[in-house]
Amino acid sequence: MGYGYGYGYGYGYGYGYGYGGDGGGSGGALRNMPAELAPKPWVLDYTPDGTGVPALPQWMVPDLQAAYPVALWDPPLLATLAANQFAAKESEWQAIDADLEDIGYPKHLEWMQANEWRTATGAAADDVIKGEIYNLLAQMADDRDRYMPEIMAQADAAPVYWLQLLNLGAGEKPYTTAMISYAQRIGEAVALHYKYVYQRARPSALCPGLLVPFGPPRHPAFPSGHALTSHLTSGLLRKIASIDTNKGRELDWLAGRVAKNRERAGLHYPSDSVAGMLLAQRLVERLFADDATAIVNPLFRSKTPYDPCAAPAEPAPGLFERAQFEWLNLGPV
Repeated sequence: MGYGYGYGYGYGYGYGYGYGGDGGGSGGALRNMPAELAPKPWVLDYTPDGTGVPALPQWMVPDLQAAYPVALWDPPLLATLAANQFAAKESEWQAIDADLEDIGYPKHLEWMQANEWRTATGAAADDVIKGEIYNLLAQMADDRDRYMPEIMAQADAAPVYWLQLLNLGAGEKPYTTAMISYAQRIGEAVALHYKYVYQRARPSALCPGLLVPFGPPRHPAFPSGHALTSHLTSGLLRKIASIDTNKGRELDWLAGRVAKNRERAGLHYPSDSVAGMLLAQRLVERLFADDATAIVNPLFRSKTPYDPCAAPAEPAPGLFERAQFEWLNLGPV
């Protein structure tokens, strides 16, 4: 008599995403062109007609010194310019962690205990760290397996969840899409800055039994970049009245869910997620402040209303004003 037992488990997930172009993520020099301007064949026939005129038109427009209009810029490239301008204002955002306790949740830094968490006098901080790791072990046991498809999808392509929630596709509302890109770019810059400041080891480095499904990423844990960029994306979008009215709560829920999934994967402590959320909230406040605390980023927000039928204004409408215009007079779509 013979007995045999076999068990197999397989998991696979594939995903592709691209801004602009054909929607599938084309590369190279074509990635910033709409599908309508994709390559197409031309027969270059230079044979003159019977009157000696070339077969191809060679006339020129009257104004040969015309400037390239801002309205024709590819929106994701405008997002890049706005993000570059933000980065150059580092003195206005590289100290926003100093006042995090002022907004009601100081425990996100409890693990540090004035940088004594690795010494004998840091026993209280050790207890905080252990408590967070036990929390992650529980999430691994209870949640990770069933959330894995979502965790994998959000690892590198989280922005598409915002596009779906807002029902955006086929290139519609390009400035709103670009604003999401802007939030991701500046959020990454801020997250990396504070990761370098705090240098917190990943939870799986302290507890290998967390068995992270990939990585962990090759940079410190605190704050969570996914939490920061997610809450920043939702917070900026909620500044558009129509979006806030119809989908504001859902946007906050989505940001929290993306951040939570990084904990389920064992990649971040809960306090990393809280810190990312608080930094995002403070960035939104500063980007929309009109006093001395403001982060001045006119390529994102110039306070000049956007009217495509009006004469060019100075300063030109920012990315936010252009996205805001896309949602005028719209209901719960």
